[in-house]
Amino acid sequence: GQIHFPALAEVVAVHKVESLEGALALEPLQALTAGAIERRFHYRNRPWVHALLLRVRPLTAPLVLDETPGMLGCVSWVPLGEVEVEAGDPAVSETELAARQAELERLLG
Repeated sequence: GQIHFPALAEVVAVHKVESLEGALALEPLQALTAGAIERRFHYRNRPWVHALLLRVRPLTAPLVLDETPGMLGCVSWVPLGEVEVEAGDPAVSETELAARQAELERLLG
């Protein structure tokens, strides 16, 4: 009945990856297995995925929202409406984030 959000994620970079090889090269940088990446790549006969680089900051207090019908099922993006949160320092430094962005771009060629 409730969803708890422990952190705030800001999209720093977006890459449309249109080759399966490129998508699979990103396996070490994220949580999906190679099989899951391949299934996602071919989902609904759309041979591509988006790779997002995120700046993540823990919230000082978790955001707790009541579930709505729009939040249920297989959805990627859910508008939350007007919410106010206070976030702490980023989980990784800006130097580390820049290094991760460079590695992402290197892997994507």
